[in-house]
Amino acid sequence: MWMECHEDVVRKLPRKFFADLNFSDCRRLTEIMRLPRKRMEVVMLYYYEGLTIREIAEALGVSLSAASQRLSKAKSKLHDALGGGGGYER
Repeated sequence: MWMECHEDVVRKLPRKFFADLNFSDCRRLTEIMRLPRKRMEVVMLYYYEGLTIREIAEALGVSLSAASQRLSKAKSKLHDALGGGGGYER
């Protein structure tokens, strides 16, 4: 289901992104894709593209505060969804 909802996002991911995924990675990616789009975008840009909060805010055309808040809420949700694992601290 998440693939269909975020098909445009998944298509933009490099093919190598999927090549070495293990079960833990797949679970993490599934939970990321379940996030609301605005939060998912920030997580992908921060963790997978390596952008800073400032760069994310500029790329998305939002305030620094908005980008930071989206990431914070996303990390909290991922932390809970992954049982405290996955490297997403609150």
